[in-house]
Amino acid sequence: MHAEPHHHHDHCHHDVHIVVLGDELESLLTAISIAKHTEKSTAVTVLRQSNGLLGGLSTRGGLSYMDLTPEFISPQLGAFLKQAGLKRVALHAETADAVLHELLKHHNIEVFSGVGKLFPVLNQATHHLTGVCTKLGEDFVTFPADFIVDTTPDLLFSRTCGVPYIKGLGGVFGSTEPELNTLGVSPVFRIQGITYKQLQAFEASLRANEKTPTLLKALCPWMTEKQREDLLHRPTYAPADSDYVDILNPVIGLHFHHWYYGDVVPYELAPYWIDGANVSRLSDGTLGFNGLIGRLPNLKAQLTASEEGLSVPPPFLGVLEDVEAFFKEVGGFAEVSILPPAELYIRQTVQCQAQQVLSAIDLFSGGVPAEEAVGTFSYWLDFRGVHPWLAYPQLHPLPKPIFNVGLSANFPKAESQLPQNLAFISRAAGYSPLAQGACRIVQHNCLVGEALGIAIAESIAQEVHPKDIAPAVIRAKLTDWATGLGEHEPLPPSGKSTWDEAGILRNHPLILEDKALAEALHALPEFATLTRLNASEEDEDEEDFDEDSPVEDA
Repeated sequence: MHAEPHHHHDHCHHDVHIVVLGDELESLLTAISIAKHTEKSTAVTVLRQSNGLLGGLSTRGGLSYMDLTPEFISPQLGAFLKQAGLKRVALHAETADAVLHELLKHHNIEVFSGVGKLFPVLNQATHHLTGVCTKLGEDFVTFPADFIVDTTPDLLFSRTCGVPYIKGLGGVFGSTEPELNTLGVSPVFRIQGITYKQLQAFEASLRANEKTPTLLKALCPWMTEKQREDLLHRPTYAPADSDYVDILNPVIGLHFHHWYYGDVVPYELAPYWIDGANVSRLSDGTLGFNGLIGRLPNLKAQLTASEEGLSVPPPFLGVLEDVEAFFKEVGGFAEVSILPPAELYIRQTVQCQAQQVLSAIDLFSGGVPAEEAVGTFSYWLDFRGVHPWLAYPQLHPLPKPIFNVGLSANFPKAESQLPQNLAFISRAAGYSPLAQGACRIVQHNCLVGEALGIAIAESIAQEVHPKDIAPAVIRAKLTDWATGLGEHEPLPPSGKSTWDEAGILRNHPLILEDKALAEALHALPEFATLTRLNASEEDEDEEDFDEDSPVEDA
C-alpha cells in the first residue's frame, strides 16, 4: 500500500495526530491500540520504509515460527494470530499481511509505504516534536505529529533525535573476542520438497549415525558427557495436529558442519553454522527453518543491513545453495529446494537509553514493581548468535525469568533535553544487552505496544503525559479489550525472582558486566559519543541530517 504525499493533509482537520514509525507486528498493534482507544478526532498514521509485506521480521524476515508463551499473550495479538490461522507457532507471511491490512483499514489507520529516512521536526524552544519529515517519491513531506512512537528495530529515529546508545550483546562478547563483535544474523529460509515427517526421520537417522558421538565430542567440547548422551537419545517432537517440528538437537547442524568444513574450521568459529532449529509447518506445505546463522563484518554493517531492510546478501545466498545441496546429498531429498526470505533477520544491534534501563538482574528479580506493571512476561535470555562459553567458560545455565513489564524502558529520560513526546518499542529500547534477549521477543513487544497505545489514548483524554497514566488503568483497559475480543484476560502482575538459591549467577562476571553496562547506559549524557560505537565502525557524519531536509519547526 503506497499513498501519495499529499494524502497526509487529509488528516489536518483532526485534533490530534499520532505517528507510528515502522511496520513490525508490534508496530501495527501499537497503532491499532491507539486508534481503538481514542476518539475519531485522533488520526493515527504509520510510516514504513518497505513496500513489501506488512509485519517486518515476522513476514519479510521469514520468522514464521512465533516464539510464544501462551499464558502471556496480549489481547490484540491473540485475536490477530487466530485470524491469521495460527495453530501453535506457525505464522504464514502472506496470510498475516492480509489480516494486518484488514485490521488497519478497520481502525482507519493510514499507512505510507516506501518512505525515506525519517527526520524529526523540532520546536527548538520547547524541545517538542511537531512532526516527521521524510521523502516520498521525489518530494519531502512533513507529517504533523503530537506524539511519535518509534518502533523501528534499531530506533534510528530516536537516535537521530539524540537518544544515547551503546553496543548490544555482540559488544559484550566482542570485548574479549573481536571477531565475534556482532551477534549472528540469519536468512530464515523455507524448505520446499520435504515433509515434516521426512525431516523428523532425517534428524533421527543422524542421531543414530555412528559418526555422531564423535562429532558431538569434537565439535561441542563445552558439553558434559551426560548432555551429549541425552542429545543422542532425545527424539524430536512434531504433534500431528499442530504446526511445528521441535528440533532443538544440533545434530543436523553438526553433520552439515562436517560435510561443509570437514575438520578444518572449529565449530564455534565457523563463519556460518546451523544450530538447533525452530521449524514451522506452514499451510502451503513448506517448512520454515530458523537455524542457519552467520555474521556480517562489523556492527556498522549490521546496523546498515537492519536499518535498510537488507535482502539476503550474496555470500548467504551461496550458503543457502550449499544447505540445499546438503539435504540432497546427505538426506537424499532429490526434490528439495530452499526459498530465501525477502530480508535478512538481524537479532540485535544497539541498546538505547531510556527512563529506566532494565538489566538481566532486574528480570531475574521479577522485573518492575507490581504497582508499575502493565503485564507479565516470561522468556529465556536468548544467546542465539553468539558462543558465550568462549568468553565465559564457567557460564552456568541461566534460569528463565518471569518478570513484570512496565513502560519505563520505553520513554527517553524525563530530565533530559530530548523530546518528551516520543516513545519507543523495539529490541533496542531501554534494556541491557542481556535483558534484551528476553525483551526482543515479538510477543513481549506486542504486550508493551498494546499497553502503550492505551497509555497514549488515555493521555490525550486526560491531557497528561502517557507515562503519568496509572498502570492499573492500563491493565483494566487491556482486560476490557480482551473480553471484547473473546480472548483470555491478561494475567495480573506476577513477576517473581528466579535466582538460584546458591547465588552462583548473581556474582557471575557476565551478569555483573551486564549490570554495569545497564548503569553506564542510563548514566550517558545527551548526545554522548565516546561510549557509542567505536569510531572505526561509524562514520562521523553517519547520523547528520541532509542539508535540504527540513528539521526545525518554522
